[in-house]
Amino acid sequence: MSKPLRVLLVEDSEDDAMLLLRSLRKGGYEPEYERVDTAGAMRKALTEKPWDVILCDYKLPQFDGLAAIALLKEAGIDLPFIIVSGTIGEETAVAAMRAGAHDYIMKDNLSRLVPAVERELKEARSRTERRQAEALIIQSRKDWEGIFQAISHPTLILDPRHLIIDANKAVACASGLSRGELIGRRCYEIFHGGDAVSPPEGCPMEKLLTSGRAETVDMEMEALGGVFLVSCTPVLDGQGRIEKIIHIATDITERIRADEERMRLVTAIEQCAEGIYLAGTDWIIQYANPAFERMIGYEKAELVGWHTRRLKSGRHDRAFYTAIRNTLAQGEVWSGRAINCRKDGSLFDVEVTVTPVRDRSGKVINYVAIHRDISNEVRLEKQLNQAQKLEAVGTLAGGIAHDFNNLLMGILGYASLMLLDTDENHPHYKKLKAIETQVQSGADLTRQLLGVARIGRYEVKPTDLNELIHKTASLFGRTKKEIRIHEKYEASPWTVDCDRGQIEQVLLNLFVNAWQAMPGGGEIYLETRNFNLDENYTKPFSVVQGRYVRISVTDTGVGMDEKTRERIFDPFFTTKEMGRGTGLGLASAYGIVKGHAGIINVYSERGHGTTFNICLPASNAEAIAEAEPSGNIITGNETVLIVDDEPTVLNVAAEMLKGLGYQVMAAGGGRQAIEIYKANHGKIDLVILDMIMPDMGGGETYLALKAITPGVKVILSSGYSINGEAETIMDQGVQAFLQKPFDMAGLARKIRDVLG
Repeated sequence: MSKPLRVLLVEDSEDDAMLLLRSLRKGGYEPEYERVDTAGAMRKALTEKPWDVILCDYKLPQFDGLAAIALLKEAGIDLPFIIVSGTIGEETAVAAMRAGAHDYIMKDNLSRLVPAVERELKEARSRTERRQAEALIIQSRKDWEGIFQAISHPTLILDPRHLIIDANKAVACASGLSRGELIGRRCYEIFHGGDAVSPPEGCPMEKLLTSGRAETVDMEMEALGGVFLVSCTPVLDGQGRIEKIIHIATDITERIRADEERMRLVTAIEQCAEGIYLAGTDWIIQYANPAFERMIGYEKAELVGWHTRRLKSGRHDRAFYTAIRNTLAQGEVWSGRAINCRKDGSLFDVEVTVTPVRDRSGKVINYVAIHRDISNEVRLEKQLNQAQKLEAVGTLAGGIAHDFNNLLMGILGYASLMLLDTDENHPHYKKLKAIETQVQSGADLTRQLLGVARIGRYEVKPTDLNELIHKTASLFGRTKKEIRIHEKYEASPWTVDCDRGQIEQVLLNLFVNAWQAMPGGGEIYLETRNFNLDENYTKPFSVVQGRYVRISVTDTGVGMDEKTRERIFDPFFTTKEMGRGTGLGLASAYGIVKGHAGIINVYSERGHGTTFNICLPASNAEAIAEAEPSGNIITGNETVLIVDDEPTVLNVAAEMLKGLGYQVMAAGGGRQAIEIYKANHGKIDLVILDMIMPDMGGGETYLALKAITPGVKVILSSGYSINGEAETIMDQGVQAFLQKPFDMAGLARKIRDVLG
């Protein structure tokens, strides 16, 4: 295969040029050429294109070979220059070679052309490589000098006699001597005082001269005013003898001080009464203090290397941990309460502060968590946490319940006030108690309905499905007397981690679907069973194999045909006959079960009823029992600011507070509340704050109050439940939540919970 060759022909004869090109082609080249015959044309060709070789006739009409050589030198280009001439004398040839030609060839002896070209191309490459190597050596020397001088630590090059061969700028700055003053002096004179006559004890260079290998020691250097890490590294000659020593001194004075400070800090942490652990950004525990060991029941050797998830109790939902992660991801400190699990499996309440730890660049590299055991405090607290929810009603129920609770608040509040002034023997006393009882029943119902507004949100807890199904079925059965419900439950059902409210919604959707399929009444059969599902069963549903609890809901209704069954879980699908067949809620039921990593399927035939089977993954956690509210009426004399946009609620709450002995200020909205709080700064002990207000919501109002008094004590009151927006406001620091409607006892107890 021909080799490409870029040839500049300085030749006035077209025929002679063709002869040269033919010779090159015979020699295995494929020339790319340009023929010029004047100095101007040659100059132009040299500037416009790169060339591999110049073949030049010596005698041209307008200039000659010597002029061409001079022109090439003027251009500063190193190219093989070969004279090809028909008549050239020896003296002329010698003169041309001296001028810069690399060879000359007679036109009647072109057999020498290709070998000469190959030789000169090779020589040109050699010259180029040599120049590059020389430039690299020069640059390397400059680079070495630059690097040597740029080293921030005092660095010397010594000979085996401790004499300084070279010193960088850092040595000059530290010693106050110039580079010239340093060279030739002994290193210990510079670093250990001018009166030093020998190397100090422990000198790393002395050790190096004995061991023949690099040595590093910590040394105090009086002349430099600190403690330095001194490293001496040998440089060997061709025979392996020590020729030079590189001596680097790194100032570690601050590091030693930091180490001492760190030891003081470690001692304090080790003796701290609060449990402390340090984790990486991957939440792998790197350190735990003795107090945390005692608190959790594990030894440090067991804890280090663990992921913090192993400390979880199973009592918190995903939203809880997501909120923590989101706070820390923003570089903020998270503080709150949690439930942890000890080694023996027992649970305990803790108050936790998790702080991001940053490096000097600001990057978070660790998290430090401080735990305070508050189990005793939590056991004394009374918590009201109603978990019944009617998810099938939808988000609208939240608004209805909110308005309904505000109405109930007026009724219950005034009934409570009247009871305070009514003797038990008065004929109206029992009537008032009946009103109070009925309002409480209505409040219980709305508490269940309030869960509706939490669609798409999980509050996962270990749950006994038997208990949950029974309560939901009882609620449904009270409203549908024409339906007979039969219950057959697993004797010892496995616990399931689920959102009670959402599973209630699924059950209610299925119950409603069954009721609609039985317009004249009928039977619903409820059953639970523990199952171990293998991969063959679970794979089509994209869930993992393992332990599951199956819920079966069977009705004796009209059933479904195949076409209906195929679309049963499609969003917004319904049959034409309203009140029969399936309902819109089944699409929601499907999504909720899938969100719990479960399975839902249906078996039905036209005229033979329908069975829905739900399989939910089992948990090893113990089911959490629901707390029951209780309390006594306790009075007080502090000043309370009540804030509510509903006049009835505002008035009755103010009277209730006065009835309990409190000094009362009232505000009909958030902006008015802020004005009153500013005007009475330092006089208001507690703020009872409505959550939903038109001019300024409860959350915004709370933040404004907090800006005035960071430790302001606030009870958030709402017709909505604590979940959703209220929970967000609570997480910002509100001390307590009071569900509307509330009676005197509930109000009194909540106030004392906050004020003490």
